[in-house]
Amino acid sequence: MSLRVVVADDQALGRDRLVRLLRLEEDVEVVAACGDGEEALEAIRNLAPDAAFLDVRMPGLDGMGVVDALRGQPLPAVVLVTAHDDYAVKAFDLDAADYLLKPFSHARLRAALVRVRERRAVRSGAGLEQLLSLAKSLGRKAERPADRIAVRADDRTFFLKTESIDWIEAAGKYLHVHVGNLTHTIRGTMAGLERTLEPADFVRISRSAIVNINRIQEIQPWFQGAHVVILKDRTQLTSTRRYRRHLRRLLGK
Repeated sequence: MSLRVVVADDQALGRDRLVRLLRLEEDVEVVAACGDGEEALEAIRNLAPDAAFLDVRMPGLDGMGVVDALRGQPLPAVVLVTAHDDYAVKAFDLDAADYLLKPFSHARLRAALVRVRERRAVRSGAGLEQLLSLAKSLGRKAERPADRIAVRADDRTFFLKTESIDWIEAAGKYLHVHVGNLTHTIRGTMAGLERTLEPADFVRISRSAIVNINRIQEIQPWFQGAHVVILKDRTQLTSTRRYRRHLRRLLGK
């Protein structure tokens, strides 16, 4: 049974990232992505989702206001999302399923989804055996995405935050990591590095290029199934036909 989810965040980047992460889960269906609390309230009332991921601070009706407005009505499992760490007690008072502090990782989101599914299973009267099986299958720890990579330069080694990377280019046994006007060279393979990167933030567009999704300005069709990916700094990269399913995921198709 799929988990039907409503997302509400007035910040488009945060909302889109959360939706991308949720869509990486095979059994999660995002039924509405809302830009404010009023829209979220209407979506919850009309669509009766299993869970709602609500940003705490939104203009007008905020996430906690949405919960208050639903008092006395069937309430989905609520996950409060915020960049501020002073709402944990309020989340407990509201009986929220979980509380996500931005910026959160894919692994942390998956942990929240486990709690949401467990709550749904309890409400539906699922037995203990089913609950334990659910938690085991969904709580399996995949390799934790790296939030930084080691770069050796001269006689020193420093750590580069992955979120600062624009794109990565294959160069034989090495990789060129482009960060603004700088290019760092590390030893490794595209496949190896790709496995360690957060899949919601990076996409492989060809044999020789991985791109930070947040740096993409636009995508233009080319020919024979290929596309041109234009970054915010106007760098143009070619996405080959072999990797078009990656772009289709990015475009939500």
